[in-house]
Amino acid sequence: MDSVGRPVERDTRAITRLAMAHDASHFLLTPTEVARPANVHEVAALIADAAARRRPLTFRAGGTSLTGQAVTDGTLVDVRRHFRHIEVLDDGRRVRAGAGATLADVNARLAPYGRRLGPDPSSGVACTVGGIIANNAGGMLSGVAQNSYHTVESLVFALTSGRVIDTADPTADMTLRLEETELVGGLHMLRKRLRTNPDSIRDINRLFGMKNTMGYGLNALMEYHRPVDIIQHLLVGSEGTLAFIAEATFRTVPVPERRAAALLLFATARAATSASATLLDLAPEALELMDVACLRVLQHDPTAPAFLRDAYLTTEAALLVELHDSGPATLPQRVAVTEDRLSQLGAIATTGFLTEPTPRRALVDLRRGLYARVAGERPSGTTTLMEDICVPLDRFAATLADLDRLFDKHGYGIPNVPLFGHAKDGNIHFLLGEDFSQPSGLLRYRKFTRDLARTVLGRGGVLKAEHGTGRAMAPFVHQQYGDELYEVMLAIKHLFDPAGVLNPGVLISDDPDEHLRNLKLMPRIEPEFDGCIECGYCEVHTPRLSLTPRQQIVLRRELAARQDDEELVAAVTDGYADYATRSATPGGACPLGIDTDDVALAPPPGSAGTLLRATRTTTTRTVAAVALAGAAAFTAARSAVRRLRRRDQGSP
Repeated sequence: MDSVGRPVERDTRAITRLAMAHDASHFLLTPTEVARPANVHEVAALIADAAARRRPLTFRAGGTSLTGQAVTDGTLVDVRRHFRHIEVLDDGRRVRAGAGATLADVNARLAPYGRRLGPDPSSGVACTVGGIIANNAGGMLSGVAQNSYHTVESLVFALTSGRVIDTADPTADMTLRLEETELVGGLHMLRKRLRTNPDSIRDINRLFGMKNTMGYGLNALMEYHRPVDIIQHLLVGSEGTLAFIAEATFRTVPVPERRAAALLLFATARAATSASATLLDLAPEALELMDVACLRVLQHDPTAPAFLRDAYLTTEAALLVELHDSGPATLPQRVAVTEDRLSQLGAIATTGFLTEPTPRRALVDLRRGLYARVAGERPSGTTTLMEDICVPLDRFAATLADLDRLFDKHGYGIPNVPLFGHAKDGNIHFLLGEDFSQPSGLLRYRKFTRDLARTVLGRGGVLKAEHGTGRAMAPFVHQQYGDELYEVMLAIKHLFDPAGVLNPGVLISDDPDEHLRNLKLMPRIEPEFDGCIECGYCEVHTPRLSLTPRQQIVLRRELAARQDDEELVAAVTDGYADYATRSATPGGACPLGIDTDDVALAPPPGSAGTLLRATRTTTTRTVAAVALAGAAAFTAARSAVRRLRRRDQGSP
């Protein structure tokens, strides 16, 4: 119940729970219910109820996160249906938005004022303000200075006590001091503990001086002293494990009047990396590295430069350079200086700098849409794993060489792993494709991840730069930070969430195999839909009462793996028909070109025709593939983890 006694909307139907079980990550948990609160007080009531019953609670909006922050086997709180308000303030210099408002919608409201939000993740069409803050999102242009941590001015949030705080309220700090004494007192002690330890000060300054979304933002305890400011900044990047963020006010950043972009092709990744290091002192707004595996995907795009479409690619790599009209130097001056530098770098082909909006935007969009495109090239039946690391700039090239050795060592193949990243930040992304239906795939991924952690930490880097810790790296937070800082993080979690109900298993976990549990499998379905990577970009424009294209596709996958469960098939198909009669409106554009009209018009999943088509075109998985923890992980995967654990413990 909310503050006026209205019951919170809760949905326990199988079709809803299965449709909402899937997000953009490689994890899958099926919620027991989906709750849709209308305001922050209803969320506060949900939190209090979850704490009293010791039931897990997870918040979800856009469902675009890549590391498992928005899935649960407890209550899933869907905040995108409501919390979508946007208010432009001070002629666009600030903006107030609800947790369910998308980045694209906020920026559209700011555009007439020549402003935008600082964070600019590539999922901007679908990701929401709540997720942007919860993950401390970055992007091509944000760097560290313009991420959520540095541009959030105030928050409205609900604590596990049920108390709602607006940090813009002048009385908020005193309210926290008087009403949340245990929380505030505990944070004061932790702050003192860190600030009196030179080793802690050094490590925090180093680790948070680069892009870093591993663990809690301990820099908040170093940089602020008022409880209200410490708490506000600790919530940034906390991934729904400490409180619910209902609304945020951001300081916006200006949109440059003029921009220029160029794509440069180099013979090898080493040559491209060397060139990027040479360009750093010119401070380009974007400096994006793309390896040969990425270029092979992009060269089929009709908007790609002719030299890329026509190239026979073997070892090449490319840099995308973007310049803005900012600072004392004009854009033509910056372009002239940069082009002079480029002439010395040995590029084998280049577009030169494009300044006309349409061709320049098309060039930049090649990079912005890269994740979805390369993920869409996954072999059918495999799961896409997106890794996201950051290292000091002087170790960037060496780390790339390290990664090649790891890809080769573990059998992924150097030319088969798409690798790209923000070269000016030392931030590297790469995608692995793995078949988790076989224990061998799980074992390989386990060994690779352990090697990756040792390698990145050995280079002084961090294991998650932009995408959040999630479940993917939760077991490695301790290794990343060491005993002292990890103990502080455990204390932070306990102070905010003593019952441990907010997003358990995310960001902090004592299970060394958390990243191997509840892995998503991708059963083959109709070929026209099989390529879907469940990114959620299609959900933006779908009406509230309709199944989104993503949800329709994931229901097909669920039933492809559960064909012998007649009761479930009947429940989902009946529910599907009910939804379809309400609205068959398709969603937004698919980055992989899947026609959302076709999804909306396809026969219901589980129908005889659908299952026959899927069976004829694929090798159907048997439901000897039973659900792990009520989700869709296979018995083989669970058995493999058990064997690995026994091996680690010295048992036969």
